[in-house]
Amino acid sequence: MQNPSEFKPESNKNPTIPKGDYTSYDIDLDEGVEVIGEVTANGEVNLYILDQDNLNSLDVGEEFWSETGEEAVEKGTLRFTATEKGKWFLIVENADTKDVSVTVNIRKARSNTAPA
Repeated sequence: MQNPSEFKPESNKNPTIPKGDYTSYDIDLDEGVEVIGEVTANGEVNLYILDQDNLNSLDVGEEFWSETGEEAVEKGTLRFTATEKGKWFLIVENADTKDVSVTVNIRKARSNTAPA
């Protein structure tokens, strides 16, 4: 049986991301809950965790700020603990010159470093 404090809302998704595009995963978090996003790709990708405003900026090609991120990786893990309740987005952006297939695994768990 799975631990109720940890679940996988978008687990093991295997999309193919066209060159110059990205895919996103919605993640609802309560304050103090950590999300762990693990991504493996067959080409270079950029990984970000964004809020809605920064996702909107990404959509229109403007500068954006991420909570955490890695760029030009074929395998990466992002960890983010929410400082407040809200919706966040795990972004997997194709940074390669060809279409890229990815495997995405997302987990959520109460952080051990959350404020009491």
